[in-house]
Amino acid sequence: MKTRIIFREDGIIGAIFILLMVTLGTLALSAYLTMQNEVQNTVNHTAHLQVEYSANAAAYYGIKALREGLIGNGETEIVNVAGVDVELYAEKTVNADNDSIWLLNVYSANPKEIASEIEIELAIPRGLENYAISSEKDVQDNIVADDEGGTDDTDNLIQENIDLPDIDVQGLIDMSVLQLGSGVVSSFPTGAGTGGSGSGHGSGSGSGSGTITYGDSIDSLDPFYYWLDGEHLPHIIYIDGDATFKNTVYHGIYVVTGDVTIQCGQEELWGVVLQLDPDGEVNMKGTHGGRYHFSGGLVAYGEVTGNGNPEVQHVYEYMKIFTDYANQNIENLPVTCWRYM
Repeated sequence: MKTRIIFREDGIIGAIFILLMVTLGTLALSAYLTMQNEVQNTVNHTAHLQVEYSANAAAYYGIKALREGLIGNGETEIVNVAGVDVELYAEKTVNADNDSIWLLNVYSANPKEIASEIEIELAIPRGLENYAISSEKDVQDNIVADDEGGTDDTDNLIQENIDLPDIDVQGLIDMSVLQLGSGVVSSFPTGAGTGGSGSGHGSGSGSGSGTITYGDSIDSLDPFYYWLDGEHLPHIIYIDGDATFKNTVYHGIYVVTGDVTIQCGQEELWGVVLQLDPDGEVNMKGTHGGRYHFSGGLVAYGEVTGNGNPEVQHVYEYMKIFTDYANQNIENLPVTCWRYM
């Protein structure tokens, strides 16, 4: 029996045509979907770029705002950059090394929830004003430094074996002379090391008690200051020689060329002591007993020692006034870390 295979050309052509059309349709659909995906990817990429650009632009604004004091600790600010709202949040904290920093968080997002986040750390530089004691030589380990709230913060408030910045000693002396000439300060105790001259410029060591009397322009709220021709100025006392502080109350900035002795007891010292002799010494005697050896700050070129249990208190305001005479050249909040989250 023979089998006969019949080919119909029109059927074959039709099948091929249908297959071709399906293939072309599939290719066209694939091309369309690919094009749509590319369009969407382009849109998404553009949106990401917009959000990232906005975040970076806002970050630079935030850094500038921090440096100029326009954003405070724990504050949030919303800025609009290129149509995108960016949230800035700033707080003071410490980094992994326990250094004080500003942490600036920048969060940028569009309505489609495409977001970009940046964390920036800015170091808070520590000048002399941030320390109770700064010395180019050793500071004895038994000396304790409290913060203004009375809490022991010795590790952060004492620095030793450092290079002190340039200090305008002559400017301090000139201001001392100006004050004496104006009649603001009428006498100084021999306990301040004036050698009994009463002028603040004596060369003797002086170890007596005595009293400090001021002119009528003393600031009654804080005798660290006085008024002169409408200006609120700190008392500055220049002592050419050794100085012993004891048995009375002292206010102001004391510039001492020789050794310094601070006797804790009935003495109260509110202000700053600058000890100039690198071969000299600042010695604190006596036990704390409810009184600080000083409340303010000490800047010394010589060694700082203590007998008993010496304890001092840092007062930022007084030290900040003193640093008007120090050329510290501190960079304003340098950026130390920039992280994309």
